[in-house]
Amino acid sequence: MKLADKFSEYLLEIFPSFYKKKYYQFLENVNFDNVLDKNLDPELVWVKNILNADSVFIDIGASSGKYLKMLEDVLQPENIYAFEPNLTSYKRLKKLFPSINLHPYALSSKNELVNYKIPIINQRVAHYKGTLQIDVKIEGEEKSIRQKVISKRFDDWAEKNLFKKIDFIKIDVEGNEAYTLAGMVDTLLRCHPILMIEMQQQHHKRPVWEYIQYFERYGYLAHYLDKNNFNLKPLTLEKCQEKCAINTPHNHIIFIPKK
Repeated sequence: MKLADKFSEYLLEIFPSFYKKKYYQFLENVNFDNVLDKNLDPELVWVKNILNADSVFIDIGASSGKYLKMLEDVLQPENIYAFEPNLTSYKRLKKLFPSINLHPYALSSKNELVNYKIPIINQRVAHYKGTLQIDVKIEGEEKSIRQKVISKRFDDWAEKNLFKKIDFIKIDVEGNEAYTLAGMVDTLLRCHPILMIEMQQQHHKRPVWEYIQYFERYGYLAHYLDKNNFNLKPLTLEKCQEKCAINTPHNHIIFIPKK
């Protein structure tokens, strides 16, 4: 471990509030006027603008926690639920966001113990690229670390926790999208939340467009956030191929419930 990494771990352990402020300083004062200049997801600002204090937000694949940070001053902490199976990332988020509902599970189509892969890219552990799709090798992956993690069906978890409403679900599961959605069909049909799913073609053998058309069968229409005016626009095949290409930034597909 490099000296800088050791120092960061020390700060996180001893001074979590100071670490949090320094780590997320790139999110300070971010808005639609500067979000692209900062090379950030414009969806960070969009989500913050459309939710209110009573909204219930689910973050599946919380990773670095940037969406949690953007929303912690907007939503009531008891209305924020996050899932992160990577143990290193989970422990870090637990220290940074002690008031939210954080769970160390992967969400998929079955309740079971599963294999989880963390790629090593450029000789560094890419925690943000952890996935249940252990047989898919992504661009730049040199080798990987394997772990066992607990996988749960979201429907079973939501039923147990007596959810009456869910307003927004963000999904970033590095290629496991179809399995994650398969485990939450009942919740989608009952609560009709907005879905925002990060998708890249490199994680899939079949065209991403086919998955999107399948997801729309649950009563949704696929959109994207136009970076020119930050309005939602219907997703087309051409725009899908552009947004979901390898290493394309801001590759979120937003699914709006049909009226």
